[in-house]
Amino acid sequence: MDALWEKPFHERHMVTVELLDLYGDHLVPADAVMLERLLRDSRTWALLDGLATSVMGHLVDNHHELGSVLDRWARDDDF
Repeated sequence: MDALWEKPFHERHMVTVELLDLYGDHLVPADAVMLERLLRDSRTWALLDGLATSVMGHLVDNHHELGSVLDRWARDDDF
């Protein structure tokens, strides 16, 4: 994912989000750190919505212990 994300092009970032969503079943709780980094780098709701709701939301559905991470993100001043 980093190879797609490293270039500052919206379309590449959007493909990253779509791939993470498509292959979300392969994500593990430790991937929440990577997802938060992508969220902070994205700086646009067009990417935030997919990352936080679709990708992280699916991960939380499968790993309920991550609910507190999603709650923290919802309260973060950066978002």
